Amino acid sequence: MIMVSETAPGLKAFLGKTGLHEFARRMVMRMVLAFAFHRGRMSCSQAAGMIGSQSIHRGQLTRFMARPRWQKNDFNSPLRAALLQWEAVQGRFIFIVDATLVSQAGEKTENVIAPGMRQKKKRSKGYRKRLKSKYKKCHSFTFGLLITPSGIRIPYQIPHYTKEYCAEKNIPHRTTAEAAADMIRDLSLPEDADVVVLGDTAYDAKVVRQACEDRNYLWITPANPERVYEGSKGNRPDDVKILMTNALTMSVS
Repeated sequence: MIMVSETAPGLKAFLGKTGLHEFARRMVMRMVLAFAFHRGRMSCSQAAGMIGSQSIHRGQLTRFMARPRWQKNDFNSPLRAALLQWEAVQGRFIFIVDATLVSQAGEKTENVIAPGMRQKKKRSKGYRKRLKSKYKKCHSFTFGLLITPSGIRIPYQIPHYTKEYCAEKNIPHRTTAEAAADMIRDLSLPEDADVVVLGDTAYDAKVVRQACEDRNYLWITPANPERVYEGSKGNRPDDVKILMTNALTMSVS
């Protein structure tokens, strides 16, 4: 816990680049310190008490984050630009794209999705009855992490809004792949920067590949194990034969 706010002058000066007034900077610093001194799952209660000399109620912090103007203005861009100014242009940048699910309990929670079950397991008797009494859904976020040549890590994030929520709030809907493509296009890097983008098969979409191609970035994703070669079942070419054929072709050429 930070006992007094003056013990973190460097952090306060860095947050001052956002242009926020003193009260807003102090609220943001509470949330940053809550993640810096991580203790289990993050909560508004932890963030509200991070500055011992200026503790507040958790409800005051949630009302602060719910203000509409924080959704309209991007206060993270000046901070990312300040970090990139310290970075040398030479070297390779790594940009990692992935999704994060945050579970939420409650039937009235807005903008939630039901994560699919990855494995089908044999359930015991009475499982469905117990399942009906539990309501568990998730908020989904598309996150990006930019790793600079010197090792600085700069995060990006775009929340996922469901089609129902977008229709209710009259905002445009975009898939997680489209959100990842937007983050790739919006990276504040030089045109000739050497960038490698990493993502799993969930982001191996045309919009993501096109965004990487437009900015001359290298896109790397693992091979999907569900993909098969052309042909009817039992008559598809063997992997070893294809590899040997490709190797012979390359050696001859």
